[in-house]
Amino acid sequence: MFGVAKRRDKIVAGVGAPRRARERHVLRMRLCLAACMFAAAWQSAARATDYYVQATTGSDANNGSAGAPFRTMARLQTSMKSGDRAYLSGVFRESLYLEGLSNITVAQWAGRPQAILRGDREITGAWTGGPGVWSTTIEPGTTPGAVVVDWDVNIDEHGRHYGFLRAASDFAGLLNQPNSFWFDDATDTLSINLAGDDPAQHRVGYSRVGIDGLTIFGAPWGVTNVVVDGIHSILWADPTPGWGYGIKMLDCRNSVLRNHVTIDNGFHGTGWVNYYTPNTNNREEHGAVWGCNDDSCYVFYTSVGDITGARLTDCVAYKYTYLGRDAQPLGGRGCLAFACHTSGDGPLVRDFEMVRCRVVEFDDDNLGAAIGPQNTSYPSDVTDWRTYPVRAVECVVEGGKANLLYPSGLALVRCDLRYDYRVLAFVIRRCLYDVVLARVLCRAGGVLRVRERARRGLLCSCIAGR
Repeated sequence: MFGVAKRRDKIVAGVGAPRRARERHVLRMRLCLAACMFAAAWQSAARATDYYVQATTGSDANNGSAGAPFRTMARLQTSMKSGDRAYLSGVFRESLYLEGLSNITVAQWAGRPQAILRGDREITGAWTGGPGVWSTTIEPGTTPGAVVVDWDVNIDEHGRHYGFLRAASDFAGLLNQPNSFWFDDATDTLSINLAGDDPAQHRVGYSRVGIDGLTIFGAPWGVTNVVVDGIHSILWADPTPGWGYGIKMLDCRNSVLRNHVTIDNGFHGTGWVNYYTPNTNNREEHGAVWGCNDDSCYVFYTSVGDITGARLTDCVAYKYTYLGRDAQPLGGRGCLAFACHTSGDGPLVRDFEMVRCRVVEFDDDNLGAAIGPQNTSYPSDVTDWRTYPVRAVECVVEGGKANLLYPSGLALVRCDLRYDYRVLAFVIRRCLYDVVLARVLCRAGGVLRVRERARRGLLCSCIAGR
């Protein structure tokens, strides 16, 4: 018996020794890997470079330092690597496209003129024709998505720029449609009808199709820890769906966009759009979006995984579409202010929060939603707003003829909804909770009927009439 016990001890010891050896080997490998990763991170930090770009006084022959800045975005694009920082100043009539770079910063150069990426190209060539229709040739291979006239100086009482021309269906239509344009791509000829005005007496420009202002491109593996701070982006006015973003954060995670302004861009002012990686822990802070064409000022979107950790703080949406030479909207379906949704075929919006955001609407026919979440998860506790997938906290919606809040998973917390029009009807369905202040002001006076059952997660509707 003792012999058997001894043999058993030897067998157990024989089995345990190789296992402990394997554990020590795995530990050594892990320590080695950690050391390699630390060394790589340290080397990356050591190689990180600060670049400076100045649109008027810089030169692409420089080394990009503060004392010898680059001049163009094209030069910066060929220089930036992961871990680098770029500081911009001046007006650039070109886009910035940075692909596959993590741990980077693109920011306003402190104390220098404002960094602005402009998508319009001013026409300086001669115009022929008249007095009704005038024509000129633009850069070969470019197609105008929008044409503007005196946009820089045309500003209404609300601070909105105007001066867009309407796109005519053909040259014959241009003849009978004042303040419109038509482009012949076979001859690169742009023709415009300014209602009898000579374009040589005005400042005319066009925005090209298929281009966004500032793009952080992370596909297909995704990029992380990107900071975009203080950049302005205007007139990337391509109305084509999916294009014309003022600032596009594509397949980013754990990143931040802040202190930015976008004006009269295309499909979106700013967008966090993820096609290959989940939209996770992205933040937008202290932003202002003035107008867009037919979709939304701000958007968070994913087609892979869920949207989680999305945050909008102290952002303002001035909700209107392109304004013509008469300062009136050109038409279209209108635009949303804040949108958050997925592809709708599996991924869900699970955690999206807006804090102290504001929607400013105007006296037009824009019936797009102020807050438009879709494809959301369901709250785990309908009596607790913190469990709702979409939460608007201390937000304000002001102005507007009518406003729809999309019905998907939305909690309004201490929000102020202000309307100042004669006829208003809006319904907030499913998962509204704790509207501390919901105010409706009617010009002709009216009665506000509120059916408050939201605290039980049911229906709340507010109807104002004459």
